[in-house]
Amino acid sequence: MRWDDADGLTGRPDARVRGVLETWRAGLLDLSATNPLIHVDPWGDGVVAIDDPSPRSVLEALQQGRECGFLGVEERREGPRPRVANAFQTHLTDAEMDAALRALSRKAHRDQLEYGMSTLFLAVGTLHWKDDQREYASPILLLPADLVSTDPLDYPRLRARLDDPLVNPALAVRLKRMGVELPAVESLAGLDVTVFWARLDAAISEHQEWRTDEAILLSRFTVHREVVYQDLVDNERQILAHPVVRALATDARAQIDAFKFEPIPGRRIDDVASPDDVPLVLDADAAQRACIAAAMSGRSFVMRGAPGTGKSQTIANMIAGLIFAGKRVLLVSEKAAALDVVKERLAGVGLDDYLLELHSEHSGRDRVATTLAAALDFIPLPPPGLSTDEREELRDHRIRLNAYAEAMNEVREPLGHRLHDVLGMCAQMIDVPAAPVPPALPIPLTTQSLQTVRDAAERMGRAWRPALQGEDFLWREVIDRNRLDARLHQAQTALEHLAGAVGTDPMAAAFRARDLPDAIALTTLIGHAARRPAEAADEWLTLHSLEPVSHAAESLLRHLKALHQAADAVRARSGVTWESLPTPSKLPIVPTLVHLDPPAIELLPLTAAQARGLARRFAEEADRLEQHQHSLDRVTARLGLPNVITFSDIHRVSDIVGLLARPDKPEAAWFNPAGLANARTAVRILRHAVDAATAAEARAREHFNEAALDHPVDELATRFATVHKGLRKLRAPYRRDRRAA
Repeated sequence: MRWDDADGLTGRPDARVRGVLETWRAGLLDLSATNPLIHVDPWGDGVVAIDDPSPRSVLEALQQGRECGFLGVEERREGPRPRVANAFQTHLTDAEMDAALRALSRKAHRDQLEYGMSTLFLAVGTLHWKDDQREYASPILLLPADLVSTDPLDYPRLRARLDDPLVNPALAVRLKRMGVELPAVESLAGLDVTVFWARLDAAISEHQEWRTDEAILLSRFTVHREVVYQDLVDNERQILAHPVVRALATDARAQIDAFKFEPIPGRRIDDVASPDDVPLVLDADAAQRACIAAAMSGRSFVMRGAPGTGKSQTIANMIAGLIFAGKRVLLVSEKAAALDVVKERLAGVGLDDYLLELHSEHSGRDRVATTLAAALDFIPLPPPGLSTDEREELRDHRIRLNAYAEAMNEVREPLGHRLHDVLGMCAQMIDVPAAPVPPALPIPLTTQSLQTVRDAAERMGRAWRPALQGEDFLWREVIDRNRLDARLHQAQTALEHLAGAVGTDPMAAAFRARDLPDAIALTTLIGHAARRPAEAADEWLTLHSLEPVSHAAESLLRHLKALHQAADAVRARSGVTWESLPTPSKLPIVPTLVHLDPPAIELLPLTAAQARGLARRFAEEADRLEQHQHSLDRVTARLGLPNVITFSDIHRVSDIVGLLARPDKPEAAWFNPAGLANARTAVRILRHAVDAATAAEARAREHFNEAALDHPVDELATRFATVHKGLRKLRAPYRRDRRAA
């Protein structure tokens, strides 16, 4: 089968549709460095970098459903608050962190309300990789999260969302084109960071220059485009076979017969689609019922309407009718508010048990499974039907309403207008004063005569200002039988007196104000001088030109711009603002380096070749240290310990590993500040108890030997006090107990 398009080109329709589908898919993806899923800046706006704890501890807290707080640099110095059990430590100040967290919470909430998308994620791990163009830092594992505010005076807290975690979809698409397949994750409960990291290392093992770290970032990421892209890839065969997709991808004239149909006119809606045959759960007019009838007939069409014309109500009626016909309906919208409106309308008529939210803040794998299980046990009950008399009464009302509508829209002669139009004309003239109505019209009321009356009224309005302006006419109801000569003379005299007063005023003389406009300008200038700011110099008011003031303002702007550039440079190099940097007086004293062994390098006699050799040696040592650092990070990640930062941390990790081989291991609770204090207290108490036991043993050795520990001394004492008395001392038990004593 061949197909000819409008340009005379010939080709296979499947190839054309596949090409358009590929264009659609390519338009969804943004695999450039501008996409934060491809390259993320941990110091950029809208990103909160978490320095501590480790990814394993973070994952355990989210898996257990705990809410995690945040600590800024000031609060970390002061120590954690008692009510913050699980705290994320950041590099931000308290004010910066509070502003960043609240901005993230506000924007994520706006995304959820407007688009129905959850965009807040906790990114665990960063892949540092590169291609032929540049290097990238891409987040790896995205954990859905929410920021909740329980106390307006406290920072928002973070908790896991019901959605499943996912591997960065944009990174997966980008690396798949390079032959790298990233590992997948199933659910938050079954996620093991150590196993996932091992699979990730195996996936990128062929690229030796690539590396990963365990950075944790909280930010907003939009992943829905990549999900749509993957859906278009996985279901390409079904998509290409759909007639609507083929119509959109090719010339509409080639598919016109498949989708062409005549909409039902409003006057014939009761005959073609009777209300007795179309199940309506909400009110609908003729145009809306025509759309519902087209949907029930399986037609594809576009429904347009201005806001407030009942589109959502019509969609709710369509869904209810299709449910009645045993159909399944998928309702999608770019705006989450549109979905909520339709859901509320269907729930209001008792159809909420037939609805399933597949994509919202309340939908997750467990929630969908629970809803489906409840739907299997749900037995729908039909509403009570109408009786025959009620149906006849409704049909009679509908017939009378239709007759009323036809009468309102019938064109009446000789005027040539509908009654509906005439009522509208009268409504537009509700503010016009009432005019006397003659008992009989002098001419027949036709379209031409009505226009003649309007033209005459317009001419009268232009000629008669009181009739046109009404109460706004300045001379309305004014009667003055005297001439205006005397009043004009008084006004002229007052102006002359005012001009004379201006001439004798010393301020007016200083500024050479000779007439009334100069006096008005002088008054305005005096008002400006009274309101001028204190920073304005006095000489500015007497300058011949404002050019010196402009130069001063430009110089101030240049200084401010240089100051902002310097502040930005400080922030770019140090990662903090210049206000956060300590003053030279508060910096610690740099110790002398003469005691170092080997001694420090003298830079003055150092040659270029020696410097390059030292740099190469330092680079090799740095690479070796980095390899050891990665190995130690694997060990600390498996043990759930903080990452090694200093050399002294290595000895601590070694000591902890050595504790694993001891038969008597310390308690896990001892490794926090409160547990360490409790352990030290227990050691002091145990030492006192051991000293007391040692002293008691020394006193007891004066009277007893080691055999006293194996004999029932208390029983011997009881028998000597109660049993061995009188003649019983002659018996063998007495002698045996005495030998034992």
